Amino acid sequence: MFNRLDGSDQPNPVRRSFVPREPEPEPRGLSYETVREILDQMPERGQALKGQARDNASKTKARLAVMAYTGLPPASIMRLRPKDVRWESGSVFVQGRRKGRGTRGRTMPLTSKGLEALKRFDELDCWGSFSTSSMWKSFQRAAAKADVEGVRPYDLRHSFGSAIYATTGDLSAAQSLLGHSSSRMTERYTLAAVPERLRAAIGQLEIAQTPLDVVAASGGSRGPIPVNSSKQSTRP
Repeated sequence: MFNRLDGSDQPNPVRRSFVPREPEPEPRGLSYETVREILDQMPERGQALKGQARDNASKTKARLAVMAYTGLPPASIMRLRPKDVRWESGSVFVQGRRKGRGTRGRTMPLTSKGLEALKRFDELDCWGSFSTSSMWKSFQRAAAKADVEGVRPYDLRHSFGSAIYATTGDLSAAQSLLGHSSSRMTERYTLAAVPERLRAAIGQLEIAQTPLDVVAASGGSRGPIPVNSSKQSTRP
């Protein structure tokens, strides 16, 4: 009906409606110290499922560790296959995502922590689908024990993206590693990172504002102080 109104004399109410403004995104990335504190609060043994014996180790904890150290979302972790991990080269093939515009499959390198997490993942046979709601509850309980509020499992993916950007300053690399089709999405995932150039600028300001006697006592140097040549004395 609305499409027909565009070609008629009647006003189209859809054209006059306002698109609600999206709320400003907030930084969701956690420091890896905080991530470790949360994971450490998770039980080593898995929860017992109805009609099944309790696992000797927590598969949920292993999956969350993979998420934290590879940046992969739960949907991609569910689609992982044993042959996708290249143990010798330290890389993993990630199948393309269908969400949004979709992405192509890619091979991404792994850090030593990422490779270690996937080895534990393999040892516990965590391959295949799993309950994200159960993961959410387990993560929330562990976060509460670590006195960390307002966090969710998906923040581990933001933590990975923020760490990549903070370390490299390369938004394109963060985008590729996160598997985003849009750089705007990557910008939301790296909000918790302080760009190195800004950190360096604040460092220079700190030096400039430090009294000379403090710098001299510490054996440091404030570096060259720029002088306005137009105000220099011309007397010999």
